[in-house]
Amino acid sequence: MLAVVGPARAADPVTLRVGGFMEQWIGYADNESGNNAFDYADFDTQSDTEIHFLGETVLDSGLRLAVTVELEGDHPGGAIDHSWLSLTSDTYGSLIIGGQEAFLNDVTISSPDVGIEHADGDMGNWVANPGNATTGGLNIDNTYGGDVEHRVKYVSPTFYGFTVGVDYSPAEADAQAMPDRRAGANHNYSYAVTYEGEFEGVAIGLHGGVGHRLMNTSGSYDLYSGGASLGYEGWTLSGGYLRTKQSLHQSGASGNVTASSMNGYGYSVGVAYATGPYAVSLSHGYEEREATPDAAGREDSETSWMLSGAYDLGAGVSLLGSVFTSDFEGEIPNDNGADDNDGWGVVTGLSVEF
Repeated sequence: MLAVVGPARAADPVTLRVGGFMEQWIGYADNESGNNAFDYADFDTQSDTEIHFLGETVLDSGLRLAVTVELEGDHPGGAIDHSWLSLTSDTYGSLIIGGQEAFLNDVTISSPDVGIEHADGDMGNWVANPGNATTGGLNIDNTYGGDVEHRVKYVSPTFYGFTVGVDYSPAEADAQAMPDRRAGANHNYSYAVTYEGEFEGVAIGLHGGVGHRLMNTSGSYDLYSGGASLGYEGWTLSGGYLRTKQSLHQSGASGNVTASSMNGYGYSVGVAYATGPYAVSLSHGYEEREATPDAAGREDSETSWMLSGAYDLGAGVSLLGSVFTSDFEGEIPNDNGADDNDGWGVVTGLSVEF
């Protein structure tokens, strides 16, 4: 008897599906410069839209392969800001290659917000940094640099609630060229550990991590980040802290370099409550950085508060709103208030998930 063996079943090819989100905002904001250096409009409309192309398959080896391409919808002509590929094993974890955020960005815990987002959001689009202030925002993304770099990232499987990750980026830009250590921000990496668990109905989240960044004309700096969250019966209490420390020696060059300092710290903390389709949050943030590399005791600072609410309309549509204040205080002497601004805003809008 002759046995005929057919070809082994091949994995299904990757088929892309479309996802993403759209946010449309209207709002009023009042900006008050210390020296009348600007005259911002009071009323504005803003938007944030992304189209996501997502695909996944299981290879013959059992590895799960996934691809993600994210298109920014609010840039003229469109722009791809994320594009990566991942290989995942339940036993060995995930390997991710492409334009993506650092692992430290992925796992950061900060203050909760159900509106335009406080620690990692768009408040600065309404109450503006006056330009000379060196504060860069409360979030890791602004401080560490992160979501446009070509990286290789490893994320471990989760053991007893703990997950470890590490990433490395040879260059800041995604240009198809070998990095020049003196011509750009490169040789960047981060690593972090997270924990998620539940005890007696209380959800617990923790994260701690380190990021390193080599700059071309401002030496290098390290970032230390930590955060924690507690959740119970609709309540969430969370906060995060970051510390940045700059070294003013440029790799491959002699002597110190001159640039605005990255020495400083920041934190955000808040509470949120959700029940049914309703949610509300209150959060506070503060950041402080040295005004110049050698200006010991002179810092620029930003203090902010935000009260937000949300209502789930169904079908992936939410009505959101935020009321907030922000105060930029500069400490450079004799600048006539060029790095000062304080203001408040009221913003509402619709968020649609595809």
